[in-house]
Amino acid sequence: MSELGDLVGILGAIDDAVVARPELLPQVAALLCPYRYDAVGWFQPFRAFWDSLSDESDERSTIPELGDAVVNLGMTVDDDFRPRDLARRLLAVALIARVFGDDYGPSGDRQGDSRAVLGVRGLAGSDDDAGNLLQLLAGQNEDQPFPDLSAWNDVMNYALAAGWIQPIAVQPAPCTGNIVAVTVKNTSLVAATITTSFCDDHLSFAKAEEVLDPSHWPDCLRSFWCSMDPIPDPDPMIMRYLETVSLSCGSGPEIRTALDFETVTLPDRVYVGYQMSDDQAQLGGDGIIIVDEGSVEVRRNNSGACVNTTKRILFDPQFLALNPYQLAMLSCALGYADAGTRLVYNCAHEPPDAQPTQPRDERKPTSPDDCAKYVDEVADAAKRCVAEWSALYADSYRKATAGTYTSDDFSRDLMSMSKRMAGETYRAIQLGLRGLQLAADAPAAGRTPPPRPPGDPPARAASAERPPARHRAKGTRKNQKDKGKS
Repeated sequence: MSELGDLVGILGAIDDAVVARPELLPQVAALLCPYRYDAVGWFQPFRAFWDSLSDESDERSTIPELGDAVVNLGMTVDDDFRPRDLARRLLAVALIARVFGDDYGPSGDRQGDSRAVLGVRGLAGSDDDAGNLLQLLAGQNEDQPFPDLSAWNDVMNYALAAGWIQPIAVQPAPCTGNIVAVTVKNTSLVAATITTSFCDDHLSFAKAEEVLDPSHWPDCLRSFWCSMDPIPDPDPMIMRYLETVSLSCGSGPEIRTALDFETVTLPDRVYVGYQMSDDQAQLGGDGIIIVDEGSVEVRRNNSGACVNTTKRILFDPQFLALNPYQLAMLSCALGYADAGTRLVYNCAHEPPDAQPTQPRDERKPTSPDDCAKYVDEVADAAKRCVAEWSALYADSYRKATAGTYTSDDFSRDLMSMSKRMAGETYRAIQLGLRGLQLAADAPAAGRTPPPRPPGDPPARAASAERPPARHRAKGTRKNQKDKGKS
């Protein structure tokens, strides 16, 4: 089985344990955000579904039990994983060290298996380092608490400073983001929508722009994404691919979906949006997934870049019936929800220095030019907001007066308004915070700003749980396709 299959086996065992012992839910939810909602019980339906697709003669296609999965991960050859897999390993060990502490915790009977999972290139360099790292992940380090995922960045920097992990392993936490249940248009079906957002000074915008080309995805997302085969499309604005995914590419069942991609490139950002193609059967899709759409946006940020991702997913209920939060957890386990992060950290990220660096204090005292620029930016944002809302109102009013305003138009307008409100709220908060920062950096009259005291805390990896930015329009395509969007 692949590394991904082993990780799914571990997360599945965690789910089975919570089903059998509900008292475990709080500590699991502290590290897996879908469990804060209604994700319990996702694994057994998925296992039955996956086994139904498997060839009974191929034992490699089955999902391993917990013990086998942990042993398999401990035997991984260094070159068998990509950088983003390191973060997933760390989270998996943190979970088993807590939920199955008698076996896999620092004092457990099978602690050696846990140490072996951590003893790969990029993580622990020795058995002692692995033991210290295991204690840290289990939340038993007295100097650095690890109560929940909000401490992930502190824990990673602590482990880096102690020499227990390498710089390549300092990454945003897996399985984070915001989850929204959305009814699919013209149906009673409910899909899961997952959004993530993070920034990183070691993320090269130029490299990130390159890897957003879908043809790079199988290499950057290796293990789950088996291939992205190009399909000719008459629309020059569309890049069409047949996506093939599997827990074990080449040796197990596969799922195929035809997807349409559109790219918008601007000087400060690149946006890739995708949705399912029409005529799935004709293009090679198998129909197992009926909603598969989302976006990855990368924008410049100081010396690095920020990444915003969205993912909406729904399996055909006749194959796999899960609620939205179970779908979100499945997306976490398979890597669907983490696709944008995996893209950039596997192919575009440049690791930080060997030790956590002090944050660069690049702020200068606020000048009149800074204030003027800020006022102009606020005014431009207000103008743009008024113009966009006016255009939306005018279009709806025109249809209403002509008697052509339908229930579909009403639903579409509601969705558009909710997205605009979320985006404008986020923009207003960001502008407000910048205004407060300008005010804080303004020197007092007749005084020079005092020097910043030494000993600031180590720089943290960027948080993966920021409010999602407003989605960018998907280019200038003449005829937008309406396929299963809510």
